Amino acid sequence: LGTLKARYIATALLSVIAIWLFVASAWISDDALISLRQVFMFASGEGMVWNVGQRVQAFTHPLWFLILSAGYALSGSLYYMTMAVSGLCIAGVLALYWRFCAAHLAGGLLFLGMALPLSSTSFRDFMTSGLENPLSFLITALIITLVFKERSFRRDQMLWLCMALAILNRQDLALQFAPLALWLLFSDNFWQQIKAALIGSAVLSLWFGFATFYFGAPLPNTYYAKLTAGVPSRFVSELSQIYLVWTSHFRPATMLVIAAGLIAAIKQDAPLRLLAVGVFVHLFYVASIGGDFMVGRFLSVDFLICCFILVKALSEVKVSRATGVLALLVLCGLVTERPFHMQNDFEDMALGQVVDERRLFYHTYGMMSEHRNWPELTVPQEGVEITHLHGLCGFAGAARLNWPDNVHVIDMCGLTDPFLSRLPIYYQQRKKMGHFKRAVPVAYARGLMDLESAEEMDPELSQLARDVELISKGPLFAPGRLVAIIRLNRNSYAIDEERFKEARADDAALISEIGWINGRPQGLPMLSVPSQDHEANFVGRFGQRPEAPKLW
Repeated sequence: LGTLKARYIATALLSVIAIWLFVASAWISDDALISLRQVFMFASGEGMVWNVGQRVQAFTHPLWFLILSAGYALSGSLYYMTMAVSGLCIAGVLALYWRFCAAHLAGGLLFLGMALPLSSTSFRDFMTSGLENPLSFLITALIITLVFKERSFRRDQMLWLCMALAILNRQDLALQFAPLALWLLFSDNFWQQIKAALIGSAVLSLWFGFATFYFGAPLPNTYYAKLTAGVPSRFVSELSQIYLVWTSHFRPATMLVIAAGLIAAIKQDAPLRLLAVGVFVHLFYVASIGGDFMVGRFLSVDFLICCFILVKALSEVKVSRATGVLALLVLCGLVTERPFHMQNDFEDMALGQVVDERRLFYHTYGMMSEHRNWPELTVPQEGVEITHLHGLCGFAGAARLNWPDNVHVIDMCGLTDPFLSRLPIYYQQRKKMGHFKRAVPVAYARGLMDLESAEEMDPELSQLARDVELISKGPLFAPGRLVAIIRLNRNSYAIDEERFKEARADDAALISEIGWINGRPQGLPMLSVPSQDHEANFVGRFGQRPEAPKLW
């Protein structure tokens, strides 16, 4: 009876703390605004577009995108609906995790185990943000819960479905769960497991087939923009080192929990060992691609898996030792990761390659921020004519939500542009993971506004532009569209890559000045990024932006 009472008290107290932390730190990131723009357009009947009239998979999380689209269609609210869906996911995660803790821990140890996830800024920051992390957390908790259930065909079927949904929510989650999937296949009747995996396989096949037909490629556009852009290995190596150093500096407790979980898994049963192998593989993958620019984001699922592993491992050692370990980890998180810091100052963020996104965007998009500035969205009218072009690399989500639909945003990073994502980056630019600029052919930029250009693209580049135009803007069953999709996925274009890699500001046919990030056609007004309030705050900390050169 005493144990049951302690469990209820711990759950009630931590529930209050979790709700407060969720509400106090709830925010929306710029990357999420890219997806939310597409959610808005799709639910409004405009298709899965970002710029008006152009289909593109600018989101990296199909399952999260579909859930938010359904939520927006039902509620009519984009901001609060996203927060509500995130909150429901986090409630489910904590319920499953705390139930797991209650099955393995007791007394004060139970309270510390239950508090462990909330002590990490990586977990707290991405309980919201508008990105897919809350759903990834929930699916991960479901998978681990199912692993500990009695083995049956029904359980295995649900396990395979959850792993498929994890991949559908974010493709690189396949790395965390691949070792577990292989163990399932070969630790029992192989053909029985194949049958159990049929529903999950069908779900993935349907989506990737649809994405290839609708967007012209099976994977998100960001995959082609970030990982097939010809980024030099020296760039990747430098960014990996920066990411690891600054992540260890800003998220030491998160890294400590992950390291402790990987070590503790060595003496655990096969499923937990294999989950730890998946975490290690994912960490190696993240380092090999140059890390990420959002500190903590890519570590959050790994951290949650290691919390489960630690709870199970510490339930098997002396209570005094387990209490000491958990108390140290929780205290480390509370002391070193600044859990209550909501302001977007950058006094301790010396490098621009890795940033604390919540502290950057909380001022403008934080739920409890007194300066919150959420734009009023309007559905585009029929036959909107493009009268403005704006080139940028970064702030793409905020820009597209704030600006009217007669503005075509040229995303020089290629994240939202299926043409530019297929071009190699140019080398003379600031290095920041996920923000690699392309030189934009002047003929392509002018063609977006139906303007003639004195510059002509070479034949192979023109073929790529025509294929992308047909695939992303033409009717789905247009003649030649299927052939164009095949050419695009085979990358059947002999583009002069060296010219793009060594792009210079004096190349009359290419737009490659870094300053062109704020360029616009002559005679057209400049638009603020992403709002006047945020712009003033941003400029106040970093100084005035340089004068932008003319586009042509």
